[in-house]
Amino acid sequence: MATYVRGTVAGELGEREAARRSGMTMDDWMAEQSPYGQVIRDSGRYPTFTWIMDEARIPHLPDRLERLFALGLEQVLDGLAASLGNPRRSGGQPHGAGSKP
Repeated sequence: MATYVRGTVAGELGEREAARRSGMTMDDWMAEQSPYGQVIRDSGRYPTFTWIMDEARIPHLPDRLERLFALGLEQVLDGLAASLGNPRRSGGQPHGAGSKP
């Protein structure tokens, strides 16, 4: 859990530092990258990546960092619950339940 939080914070700090150094907002950066995305689309060689670019909504939302953190945290908690056998979250039996000695 701590590693997830640290990694997310480090990523956000890096993004903020890049924005400070470049003078570009995330919207500016996304607009500048748009021609490269179009080259990928036009090539037809990467249909899955094209689909991801077309369907991505979170990177364009003003609260994207909060949403990404919440989504990632939910996945971390679900993984922990599943590995610990929490039946409430994972749908399984508690760790070791039903196992023979």
